[in-house]
Amino acid sequence: MAENLFPENYSDEMQIISPENTNDSYVGYKESIYFDFETEDFLRDGSNKLMSCTGTDAWIQWCIKCLNTPRYERLAYSTDYGIDYNEIFSSKSREEVESNITREVTEALNADPYKRLSYISNIQFEWVDDTTVNILLELVGIDGNTAVVNSTFNAA
Repeated sequence: MAENLFPENYSDEMQIISPENTNDSYVGYKESIYFDFETEDFLRDGSNKLMSCTGTDAWIQWCIKCLNTPRYERLAYSTDYGIDYNEIFSSKSREEVESNITREVTEALNADPYKRLSYISNIQFEWVDDTTVNILLELVGIDGNTAVVNSTFNAA
């Protein structure tokens, strides 16, 4: 019976795995499974197989999901993910709320681990009432593609 449990060429030095020395690209668009926000389920084809979407569509879906997730309320997500609706609507004036929305949206979308957002080129606000605002964002990805995303923010 062998006395050594480790292979002969075993090294106990830690190997640092970074994007430079792996085959996976850390930054950029990656394909994913298509999520249908209307049915709140993954999209399936006629044979009930999950449908995939392009990397750009996956990024847009990630942005929509991020904007619709309350920050600090879901243990599955880090504290960087989502929007702090309580912080947004703690202000008294609409201008302050709009400023808070801009800050929260920018922080949340820049928390993308794949760094797919280059910048937010435009944010428009449409107030429904004193506690509800629709926002329209124009996002520019790292490849120059633009995406228009809308979301509704409500006071809790």
